[in-house]
Amino acid sequence: MSAAKRARTDDTGAAATPATPAVGSCNFQPMRLSVGGTLFTTTRATLCAEKGSMLATKFEGGSPFGELVADETGAIFLDTDPATFTWILGYLRRSCCLAGTPPQPLLEQVRADADYFGLSGLVKALDARLAAIEKAEKAEKAEKAKKAATRYTYQHRLVGPLSASETDSDEDRRARYAKFEQSMQQLNDSAQAGYRLVSAAVDGEGNYVDCMMEKVAAR
Repeated sequence: MSAAKRARTDDTGAAATPATPAVGSCNFQPMRLSVGGTLFTTTRATLCAEKGSMLATKFEGGSPFGELVADETGAIFLDTDPATFTWILGYLRRSCCLAGTPPQPLLEQVRADADYFGLSGLVKALDARLAAIEKAEKAEKAEKAKKAATRYTYQHRLVGPLSASETDSDEDRRARYAKFEQSMQQLNDSAQAGYRLVSAAVDGEGNYVDCMMEKVAAR
């Protein structure tokens, strides 16, 4: 094998021996990684996107972390969780921009691995997401506690009839309409009294709507 071919093999991590970091244009050549046994394909440029991070330093020339070790297939081996690395690699591929939020409980695991790899930008972005989630959870708990401590009164209102039969006489139609108007007035009266609609269900024939109304009970 020629020296040029050996160098190219080392750059891509295809050899089963410790890999040598590439420089220059080789930074954009495809590189295979075995992350916890799962194969990823990326470039050194992507892995080094966040300058100063441990991950970038690891794949740059003269790394103090020692040589990159390739597995038997030639893929560079990283002993970390592939599920969290998927988010890390996505962040690096988007020029160090986090798109979306990892689901729980993966979110905290991604944050821990990002901190391990020295990806301070990703850690900061994840901390912001965690803070937002915590704030939303506190607000939800406060709302539930407030609702649990609040007493309500309820009303049922039937709105209808909504339709008329083709065989109805004019008198029947007028009676139906008057009944409908009366039900709407009752619904409006409840709203004026401070009740709000919390649910509505149509009966099987589609003639009436059963409206559940609630309001805070007077203390």
